[in-house]
Amino acid sequence: MTLPNNFIEQLQNLIQQVQILLPPTPTPIDWQQTLACRWRVVGKQGYLEAIEDLSAIRLKDLQGIDRQKDEIRRNTAQFVQQRPANNVLLTGARGTGKSSLVKAFRAKLNSADKKKGNIFEGTHSELSSVSYVDVSNLLKDYNYEEKLWESILRGFGFTSDDLKNGSRIRRLVARNKQESRTPIFDLGLFLERLTETFRPTIILDEVDGLIEEEVETGWKIMERLRAISENGRLRIFLVGYESLYLATMDDRFPLYERGKSHLLTPI
Repeated sequence: MTLPNNFIEQLQNLIQQVQILLPPTPTPIDWQQTLACRWRVVGKQGYLEAIEDLSAIRLKDLQGIDRQKDEIRRNTAQFVQQRPANNVLLTGARGTGKSSLVKAFRAKLNSADKKKGNIFEGTHSELSSVSYVDVSNLLKDYNYEEKLWESILRGFGFTSDDLKNGSRIRRLVARNKQESRTPIFDLGLFLERLTETFRPTIILDEVDGLIEEEVETGWKIMERLRAISENGRLRIFLVGYESLYLATMDDRFPLYERGKSHLLTPI
């Protein structure tokens, strides 16, 4: 077989065209320094991208929502002090400050982690007590449920190696030596085990698409989060718009009357 004279040139052009369709090589994330990531989707592939310039939102910068701030502040203080605390369902029209409010509380809790460490117990002092996940892009992945659990755990400070080889995960959740040698593939189960000795907060932002999927699939994810949170050691923030607002009034919603609802309205 004789190759055309411009074969190499044609091959290089083909490679360039294929590279356009492929996602960029992800930059390794320093989970000790990264507080938030966004899920990027290119074609059928997805990856986490660190948010380098995270807006420093302070609670005092947010005006016109003092009642909501005070209630969430009191609720957060009770949770940190290991007293009964509510989950938080935050709804409102776009642009009313929902995401800004939860980001401000996330920054406050992260600051408390560094100063006091009073949300941690035992071997978990190296983890962040708050995991923030923007859910909107996860739904583009056909296996979004696994990606959600993975993103939550990454938000707490677990690395790709932790989630791949499982050694650190097994060490943290194993109840005996035999379990420490058994791989745990169910990341939801790992989160459930983790809350036995850890008091985390999960913030799920832009959840309307997830709520709509859950209505169709029978509340599988929300039911599991509800079950995990019932021991009082996990607190959930759900932040959304119309679909979440409607769910809070539906007695089939797993978190119905299991959280404090806050509605933000335009000023």
